[in-house]
Amino acid sequence: MFSANAYGDVRYNITDVGGYYAMSVNDSQQVVGNFWSPSSLGQAFLWQNGVVAYLDGLDANKPSYAMSINNNGVIVGSSVPKNKNRQHATEWLNGSVINLHPDNDIYDREGLATSINSQGSITGYENDNSFISYSNEGKRWIYDFQSHSINNSEKIVGSTSNHRAAYWTVSSGLQIIGPPSSVATSINDLDEIAGSTFLDQSWIWQNGIFQNLGIFSWTKYIIANHINNKSQIVGEIRSSDNTGTIGGFLWQGGVLSDLNSLISPDQNWYVLTAFDINDNGDIVGYGIHNGQQTGFLMTPVPEPSSLLALYGGVAGLLAFRRRR
Repeated sequence: MFSANAYGDVRYNITDVGGYYAMSVNDSQQVVGNFWSPSSLGQAFLWQNGVVAYLDGLDANKPSYAMSINNNGVIVGSSVPKNKNRQHATEWLNGSVINLHPDNDIYDREGLATSINSQGSITGYENDNSFISYSNEGKRWIYDFQSHSINNSEKIVGSTSNHRAAYWTVSSGLQIIGPPSSVATSINDLDEIAGSTFLDQSWIWQNGIFQNLGIFSWTKYIIANHINNKSQIVGEIRSSDNTGTIGGFLWQGGVLSDLNSLISPDQNWYVLTAFDINDNGDIVGYGIHNGQQTGFLMTPVPEPSSLLALYGGVAGLLAFRRRR
């Protein structure tokens, strides 16, 4: 039996979803990620119900990368088109592979779609400029800004070209919120923003106020990657000299937890990074399983004490109904 933590009786089961990284998970537990090896340049995949499907890009013989999946199962990332050498922002929609790069642009500029919301609006970047691509209204450019995440109000977060955390809306334009050397990595539908400074601390930004997520006793370096609509944040733990990734973390209700403390040792896993968390608390990232790096899906399970309390409540309700 696991020991209880300060936030509640929640621990996690962990499932191998394959690939090298698992990047994003929607509320239906569809997971997207990427295979990679020294002999392979990259292959996007979709995992659902234990089955992996490969996602060919704009040219099936060239690399593809998946970054984000929304609750409708639409996927965005990047791939290399035919007769091109660089990645272009790409959307996988209803079996079609769509190039989000402007058709009339003669330059083969590097591009990546980083996030898609439930309405199908997409954000990403090409070189030093970002875009928002609407499902039926074309594309709008955001200059000198690298975007990372978009919420359902079409508020976008990222960092400016001089490395300041910022957000963008149609009405307000680009608004800087972070100190020098900072990045905003994720935004939820409450307009809460998660981000990090490059040499200091990760934080949550709520109603104009920063709150540090805290530090671990063995290192002060953590990087926030995603925040869900329950204000839970996941990310990676860095080494004490900030030279490598040594674990994944979950922050919730002011409590910072090492994800490796939330899984059973007999599952033979070591979590290295968490990239995403959905609104059910499911977490994806990558780690070491039986000596090999692979992507994972972590799913919350109640403690036995919680199950006993639930059973007791149900039993009491049934007894009350029988007495009536």
